[in-house]
Amino acid sequence: MQPTAFDQYAADYDAEFTHSAVGTVQRRQVWKALMPYLSRSPEILEVNCGTGEDAIRLARTGATVLATDISAEMIRIAGAKRTPSGAINPDFLQAGFLDLTNRVKGRSFDLIFSNFGGLNCLSPEETRTAVACFYQLLNPGGRLFLVYMSRHCLWESLYFRWKGQRQVAVRRHAGFAEARIGREKIGTWYYTPGELKALYQSGFMLLDLRPVGLCVPPSYLEGWAGKRTRWLKIMEKADRLLNFSALADYADHFVITFEKKPENIG
Repeated sequence: MQPTAFDQYAADYDAEFTHSAVGTVQRRQVWKALMPYLSRSPEILEVNCGTGEDAIRLARTGATVLATDISAEMIRIAGAKRTPSGAINPDFLQAGFLDLTNRVKGRSFDLIFSNFGGLNCLSPEETRTAVACFYQLLNPGGRLFLVYMSRHCLWESLYFRWKGQRQVAVRRHAGFAEARIGREKIGTWYYTPGELKALYQSGFMLLDLRPVGLCVPPSYLEGWAGKRTRWLKIMEKADRLLNFSALADYADHFVITFEKKPENIG
């Protein structure tokens, strides 16, 4: 991962996604799926926490939250959101996925949470390393609640084909492409749910799989969707009706949830 790209984008992230119409709706879908895992005031590790929106909300549910991100600027902005209240929960720490074991010593968690595709920055080999790290950091029976960008997003395929940009329409299909973060591009891996199940199976068993943003469009269509609030509400209702695991890979993102296996990772 390239922290400089995320550092440069940090100041614009909330305006362009967090507080956007599309971002708000997609986050609401994630939280609906997440709520059942927050019933017993868990210890939560958030990775790729960005500007801290989810971490702060998680802390308000009664969870104890350590939120991490590779970007120092994202962490600075997140900490500034927390500071006015004087709270120490959530706690924010600059750390990348592959350095968590070293940076988070002596702590274990009930849930590891990753929202909106941060883990797509990891190659398959790096993902296997992250899986081993997550296994070590989770308590027995602990869960992973992970939101990945899909490989076969219907909106992307149909929209860019309509615009005559076929190469862009299928850019995710190869499994790897460069994605724009602010003014820069970074390498991004697009996994199918089946590929992720295989990558995580050494230490985890699949619990659930749900689409996020099947009818609600990707954030790059904010200019269109933000002006059509009535249509966006209809698309959000349609997503609630089409909340089937078989459709996960055709949404913009999907939630994939795992539970830690009792046996040692191997």
